[in-house]
Formats: sequence, C-alpha cells, structure tokens
Amino acid sequence: MECYFQTGPDGRERLTHFLEYLIHQAWCCATKRDALLDYAGYVQERADPARWPRHLLHASQLLGPGMVSLFLRYLHHIKVVYHPDGHGEAKAYLAVSHLWCPRATLRHLQQHAVPVAV
Repeated sequence: MECYFQTGPDGRERLTHFLEYLIHQAWCCATKRDALLDYAGYVQERADPARWPRHLLHASQLLGPGMVSLFLRYLHHIKVVYHPDGHGEAKAYLAVSHLWCPRATLRHLQQHAVPVAV
C-alpha cells in the first residue's frame, strides 16, 4: 500500500501520527521518523551559486530578477508491505524537484518559516 500525505501543517500532523503508528508496529524507528520529518525543505540558487548547475544559472539570468531557481526536498510517499506471515515493513520514498519560483513566493516561504537547506 502506498501512502501519500498532504503538504502543510495538517499533512505534517497526519504524517507524524502515521509514523508513530509505524514505530508502534516496529516498522520504523524514532531516528528515521525524525529524519523524515526534517527532510522537507528547499534550497535556492543564491545559497551556493558556485555549486548550482550552470544551465540553471544561465536560465535564471534570462528570466530576470523576478524568478528564483529552487530545489525542493519532500517525502513522496511511504510504502507499507504486509506479508502473509504477519511480518510488515515500511519504506519511505524521498523526492527532489526543481522549479522556478517567483521572488514574492520565496519571500512568503521565508516569512512562514518553511525549512531552508543551507
């Protein structure tokens, strides 16, 4: 079974409850739960332009100062497998995605304390 979670505060709360259930079933440990909850965030091109892909820096110059190149990190889904012998397991699938973000949206993310990678 693949389990997907909404973004935002309610989604984080549901994910936390689900991970607690997985810990109770011994299909997840607290260390991995904490890592999954801390994974989501983003990094923008100005954080480390020397390591940013050249083609994205070039595109950013063409798009102008109103757009920012971002990489988002997020939990894509958790897959739960239940075996006939009663054994279960859970696997988390992480994702990274690039997007062009209007600078105003980036300011909104920063003002609302969305996690930022450094």
